[in-house]
Amino acid sequence: MVSNSAMYLVQFAELQYNPVGSDEHHADMQQNSHRLSGCAGLHTTSWPRLWERREFKMAYRVFVSYSTRDLDRATQLQDLITRAGGAPYVAEYSTTPGAALPAALLRAIKDCDLFLLLWSTDARHSDWVPQEIGVAKGAGKSIMPVVLHSGLTLPGFINDLKYLPLYKNPSGALAWLQEHLFAQARKKEQTEALVLLGVGAAILLVLSQKG
Repeated sequence: MVSNSAMYLVQFAELQYNPVGSDEHHADMQQNSHRLSGCAGLHTTSWPRLWERREFKMAYRVFVSYSTRDLDRATQLQDLITRAGGAPYVAEYSTTPGAALPAALLRAIKDCDLFLLLWSTDARHSDWVPQEIGVAKGAGKSIMPVVLHSGLTLPGFINDLKYLPLYKNPSGALAWLQEHLFAQARKKEQTEALVLLGVGAAILLVLSQKG
């Protein structure tokens, strides 16, 4: 007999892949998600309100590298990333008080999907930004430079990258960036949902064979 929990797992993944549905269907999924713990021997500590949890949806994670003198612009991009469905990391707001900053930054860079570099005169002279770029480059991360001022060249080891010239047309550049991030976030969400569908299908297959 196929476990109801396994069926709920597949249904939940389907909702993530195609979130369009009736209010009643969404309500059913909310109720079913609470029944998933322990399904098919998969032990979890808790699965509260899974359909709303960013961690479970595997949000598109964006590390914002910036000089503290450009914090206003970094804050603006943080809001933009959030509106696009991504999960921004801006050290000023994202690092837990009391945490070792170098370790937190290193972990965030290695976990990110996109390294968004705010390149300015201040960033070029920053103690942190060049090191962050080196970590991202070494980790093979996708790097998108956003140049804030004209007349700036990128650091030598990333000067082959195409950059977004924010200084030329700020509103147009930000609109393009938000659309790009939205597309990437949606693509990752769908990919993770397909993986979850595969897991659910495998569980169903195993349980049906045992039955």
